Amino acid sequence: MEGKGLKIEIIVTVLTGWLLQASDISPERKLKGWKIQADSLHQAGLAFSDRGDDSSAVLLYEKALKLYRDSAGDPDQLLGLLYNDLAFSYGSIYVPYYSLDYFRKAVEIWESIELDGDGVDNLISGYQNLTFELIGYGDLKAADTIRKRMNSRFYRHYHQRGRPPSKDPFYRKPRSMHLLGNVRVLAAQGHLEMAYAYVDTMHQEIDDLGIVLAAYKILFDNAYEQDDDSLTVRFAQQALPIADRYDSPFYRLVCYAKLASVYHRMEQYEQALTYATRAERSMVFDSFSASKYAVQTIKAMIISGMGRWKEAQQLVEASIGEIVQNQADRTIPISELKAADLGDLSSYTFIRVFTESSRIMYGSYLRDGSKETFRKAANLYRASAGMFNRYYLKGEYTDLVDDLHLEIMEGLLTLSVDEPDEAVDYLSLIEQNASQHLIREFEKKLRVKKESQGQDVANVFDVRNVLATLEPKESMMKFYVASEYVYRTRITADGAAVFRIADADSLKSSVFRYATALRGLAAGYEHLSDSLRQLLLGDHADNVTTLIPDNFLNYIPFESLYDARQGKFLGEIQVISYAYSLPVWLLHRQASFPVLDAVRMGIFSPSYQVNDLRHAREEAGRVAAIFESDRFIAGDATKRAFLDRRADYDVLHFAMHSFFYEDDFSQSCLVFDGAEKLYFSELHALHIPARMAVLSACNTGNGKLVKGEGVMSLSRAFTYAGVASTVVSLWQAPDKETAEIMTSFYEGIAQGLSKSSAMAQAKRAFIENNPMKRHPFFWAGFVVNGDDSPLVVPPRQGMAWMGIGVVLAILVSLGFVYGRRLQPRQ
Repeated sequence: MEGKGLKIEIIVTVLTGWLLQASDISPERKLKGWKIQADSLHQAGLAFSDRGDDSSAVLLYEKALKLYRDSAGDPDQLLGLLYNDLAFSYGSIYVPYYSLDYFRKAVEIWESIELDGDGVDNLISGYQNLTFELIGYGDLKAADTIRKRMNSRFYRHYHQRGRPPSKDPFYRKPRSMHLLGNVRVLAAQGHLEMAYAYVDTMHQEIDDLGIVLAAYKILFDNAYEQDDDSLTVRFAQQALPIADRYDSPFYRLVCYAKLASVYHRMEQYEQALTYATRAERSMVFDSFSASKYAVQTIKAMIISGMGRWKEAQQLVEASIGEIVQNQADRTIPISELKAADLGDLSSYTFIRVFTESSRIMYGSYLRDGSKETFRKAANLYRASAGMFNRYYLKGEYTDLVDDLHLEIMEGLLTLSVDEPDEAVDYLSLIEQNASQHLIREFEKKLRVKKESQGQDVANVFDVRNVLATLEPKESMMKFYVASEYVYRTRITADGAAVFRIADADSLKSSVFRYATALRGLAAGYEHLSDSLRQLLLGDHADNVTTLIPDNFLNYIPFESLYDARQGKFLGEIQVISYAYSLPVWLLHRQASFPVLDAVRMGIFSPSYQVNDLRHAREEAGRVAAIFESDRFIAGDATKRAFLDRRADYDVLHFAMHSFFYEDDFSQSCLVFDGAEKLYFSELHALHIPARMAVLSACNTGNGKLVKGEGVMSLSRAFTYAGVASTVVSLWQAPDKETAEIMTSFYEGIAQGLSKSSAMAQAKRAFIENNPMKRHPFFWAGFVVNGDDSPLVVPPRQGMAWMGIGVVLAILVSLGFVYGRRLQPRQ
C-alpha cells in the first residue's frame, strides 16, 4: 500500500503541473507552461528514484527531456540537473552507456551558461560524477582532463576571495565532491600515495564519513587492480572501523569483499572464504544489486579454488538465476539462456560476474564432462559477449575494455576448439566486439554500408559473410592473442576451424627474438624461423592467401618464415596478402574496386641535407617510366603539394624519410622537403581516396602496439584516411635494395598482377638476382596490406579485347578498317 500511495502522490504532482499550464491564460506564461510540466515530471522522477525505482524514474525523466527538446528552448541550470538525475538513474539500473553520455551533457550545459552559487555546486558534483563514469570505462585520459577542469573551476569560484571556512555547510558539499574527484582520478592513475593525501585532508575538513568511506573504497579497489596486495589489505582494514562507526552495511560489505578477493588471489582460500562469508552477512538486500551478486561470485571463485567445483557451480547457478529472473521477469534455465534475455544490463560489474561464472562453469565441465554443463558455460560466455557489446562505446579501446574483451574472447575461442560446429558463431561474436575504431573511420571514407539493415558492417558483422565471399581455393588465417593463449583460425569457403597453438607469453618472447634477428641481420636465424613457421601455420602453410596477424605478430613478415625441408622461405613458395581485420577485409571485397585502364600516380621524393636518399630519387625516376606520373622531386616535394593534390591520384608513392615515435605514435611522421613533417594525427583526419599508397620510407609499417587497436603505424594512418591498400616497410631497409624491389613491384603491377603477387614476384626476383643478400633483412620488410585486387588491365587482356573490337568493326562495316596499332601502356 505504501508504494501505491507514493505513485498516487506522484500522479497528483504531475497532474497539478499540467493543470497550472492549462489554467494559465497569459500567452507569455502559456509558452512557459511546458517548463512547469517538465519540472513536474522531473520531481516525480526524483520521488521514484528516492524510493529505489529508477526504471520508473528514467521513463519520467525521458518524458521531461522530450518537452525540453520539443520546445527548443535555451539550456538552463534545470536542464543540466535533469540530465544529471537521468544519468544517475541509468547508472542505478546498470546501463552505463547512457549514464556516461548524460553526465557529460549535464557538465557541458553547466559549463556553457552563467551559474549561481547552487549551479556551481551542481557543476562540481557533475565533474565528480563524470570522472566516476569515465574511470568506470577505463578512460583515464578524459577523466584527468575533467579533474583539471574541476580544480580550476573550484578554486576560481570558492577561493578567489579567500578560502571559505571549512565548516561552512555551503562549502563542505562541493569541497567533498572536489576531494573525492581528485582521489578517484589520482588513484586510477596509480598515484595512490597522492590520493591518500587527499583522504587525509578529508579527515580534517569533511565530517561526512560516507564520503571518507567512498574515498577508501577507491583506494583499495585501485590498489587491488594494480596488484598491490599489501596496500589493498591496509586500506580495507583502515576503512572497516570507519564503516562500523558510520554504521554502514554497504561499506562493511565492500571492505570484506575486497579482502576476500585479495586473499583468493594469494591462494589463502580459508582466509578468503571467511571474509566472503562476512561480506554476505553484512547486508540484507531488499532490491536488485550488483554488489550482492559480486560477493556471491567471489565466494564461488574461492570455493572452486578449494576444489569444491560442484558447490561453486550451484552458487553460480543460483546467482545467475536471480539476475535473469529480474531482467526477463521469468525463470529461464542457464542451458536455455540467450543474451537478449538480459535486456539492457551492461555494467562492468555484471560483465565480470558473468565472465567469472562462465569460467567456473567451464571448469566444472572439464571435471564432470557433462554436455549440459558445457552448454551452460557456452551460454554464459555468449551472454557476457552480449553485455560487452552494449557496454563498449564503439570507439578506441581503453585498457579496461581490452582486458574485458580478452577474457571473453579467450572463453569463446576455447569453446570454438571444443565445439567446432559452432566456431563461426563464436568468431562472429568476437569480431562484433573487437575494436571498431579503424573500421568506422575507414567505412566513413569508403562509404560502404550494409543498406539492407541500415547499420554499419562492424556492428552486424557475421563471419558467414566472409565465407560466402571467399573463392573456393582461397584460405585465410586469422590469429587471436588472448589473455593466456594464442589461437589460429583457418577460414575457407567451407567453414572455420580454431586451433590453440601456444602460450601467449612464450610465443611473444620467440617472436621478438626472431624480429630482432631479422632487423639486426643476424646469422643462424633459420632454426627459430622454421620453428615459428610450424607453430604459427601448422599444416596449412602451403595454401594461405590472406593473413590477419594480431598483437605482437604484426612485427614479423610471414614471408620470411623458413621451411627447412624445402630450403626455401615461405615467400618463395606462397603469395601472401595482409589485412587489418576480417571486417576491413570484407569491406574491401564489397567495394569491388574496378580495374583501371590507366593509373594516375603522384610521386613525392624530397632531398635532404643529411642522410639524403639518392637511390630513392632514382627509384622515383624508374617508377615514373612505368606509369604516367606527376613527380614532386626535391624542392617540389612539399607537404603543401601533397595536401593540395592528395585526391588527384590512384597511387601515391613516397620515397622519403619517416620518423617513428613509440612513446607518442601521434607524432610519427613522413618528412617532406624542408624537413616539413606530416604527422600520424594529421593523416588520420584526412580523406585520401587513393587506391594504393606506397611508403618506401623506413619503418612505415612499424609503430606502437596499442591494446585492442593493433600497431599504430603510418600505414594504419593512411588506412584511417581511406586508402584502400598500403605497401610499407617493417624496418629500416637499405636505400639501394629498396629501390630495386620497388621498381620490380611496379613492373608487376603494370603487368596486371594483384598487389601481393607483384610484391611476391619482386621479392623472388631480388633473391634470385642477389644470392649474397638472401637474408630476409634485405627483402622481407615490405608487406602489402589491404585491398589486393589488380590495379590495371593486364596488357595481353587489353590487346585481346582490342582485337575483338577490330573484328566486330570489320563485321559491322563489311569492309576493311585501317587503324593504328596501339601499344599497351608500359
